[in-house]
Amino acid sequence: MHFTKQKSTSTLLPGIDSWSTRHKDSYNSDYYPADTPSSFEVKYQLLKNIPAATFVAVDEDKNMYVLTLAGKATSSEEPIKRLCSFDRQGRLRWTSAIMLTSLTSIGLSEGKYLYTTDGAYLYKLRTDDGSLVWKQTLPEESSAIMFLSETEILVLGILGNLYLFDGKGEVITPPYQLECKTLDAGVAHDYMPKKEAQFKVFQEALTKINVDPRYAKQAVNRFFGRGVAAKNVPAINQNKRLIYLLTSDATGTKSLLIALKHDPTTNTYHRQFTTTLGPGCDSSPNLSFDCSRIYCTAGNGELYAVDASTGKVYWTYQLKNSSSASINSTADHCIYISIKEEIVCIQDKGDCAEQRWQSRLTAESQRLGYTKAFVNSVLVISNNHVHAVASYTRPIEGMDIPFSHGLYTLDRHTGLPMSKKVIACECMCTPSFLDKNHLIVPSKPFYKGMKEVMLEKGVELSDDIEQTDFYGVVVYCREGL
Repeated sequence: MHFTKQKSTSTLLPGIDSWSTRHKDSYNSDYYPADTPSSFEVKYQLLKNIPAATFVAVDEDKNMYVLTLAGKATSSEEPIKRLCSFDRQGRLRWTSAIMLTSLTSIGLSEGKYLYTTDGAYLYKLRTDDGSLVWKQTLPEESSAIMFLSETEILVLGILGNLYLFDGKGEVITPPYQLECKTLDAGVAHDYMPKKEAQFKVFQEALTKINVDPRYAKQAVNRFFGRGVAAKNVPAINQNKRLIYLLTSDATGTKSLLIALKHDPTTNTYHRQFTTTLGPGCDSSPNLSFDCSRIYCTAGNGELYAVDASTGKVYWTYQLKNSSSASINSTADHCIYISIKEEIVCIQDKGDCAEQRWQSRLTAESQRLGYTKAFVNSVLVISNNHVHAVASYTRPIEGMDIPFSHGLYTLDRHTGLPMSKKVIACECMCTPSFLDKNHLIVPSKPFYKGMKEVMLEKGVELSDDIEQTDFYGVVVYCREGL
């Protein structure tokens, strides 16, 4: 694939931001409602030798909040940084070690509060100084913090329990147990590890990059869905108080798309519908911009368009492979999804779907001397571009090990590549925009840890980017800004 800068045309998309509907955070989104740059350069790097746990949340003042997987301080003078806040220039505002290490997300609400969980508690903190407002027992790891309203905090636990709290930390509705089964073997994508020894290598790699060793095994299980019944993030229609969840079924062989309607007068849930889909439940359901349809995928590569009120399946579309990344949709009825080494755009035509374009990254990775290319994170879509981070891999001991990484920008309408930048970070979290000129790329640098593990096994890996240190967050700006 030859990379040249293409001229891009765009029109402003109407509609709501799907991420802010779920998270009350319009500045951190899988769809960013602005024209964004075609190429980037590094602005600054944060969290030296500390891996990020999830996406970086951004408030209205462009302050950033990030959870980390840090197990210890990087020096005796520094505190343990499990939760950090930076201003828009990258200056540290505050840190907190009050919570345990966890793979979860951050929710921002009311302009001054932050919510997160750690497998033991739900926490509410002030965004100005990180001070604790309250903590409430929540004995289950979660996938995300969401909001049914400004002061109603919704948490889906990985074992399939749905929790609802008010702004004071009181339980609004008793936990709702979904009829799902934990997947002992994880979500069975063909490109994921299959042998126990391979999972242990990933676990060892995490301990090499300053991940809390007590959490390394749980982190790997979370990555691959082992022992998890509900791995993804629900979609929410706040106006209708509808919650859409994608989980495994009671047998673990199929996935269920469940719609629950919450009644605030009785504080109970009503099952709006349950639709049985194909195997696996790795990607999150996506609510269309007009809130009429839910898009989701199954482990066999089927893409579904489902009526958001009745659960009726309008159409299915067979993708070339399954995807562990979540779907992005836009107001012009386009659906974007990464499938291993491909990024595809599917057009919802009403009663059927057709592929609009596909951009295959393998040719570029092979030109650079690698075997495969994988997009490991959720895509970020703007008015004019699709932004993604890909890992270039070679097979080592039966595993696809990343040796280099690329930050891609594609034209949203055609899929044509606008630019590719070789980067030192390995994005396994969702990128997000600080503003229309700045892209935040969080990193779980598996490769650095993997390199050390393989060296101990007598296998030397030599990468294209010589780096002694890594950074959990890298902020890129418009080239030449």
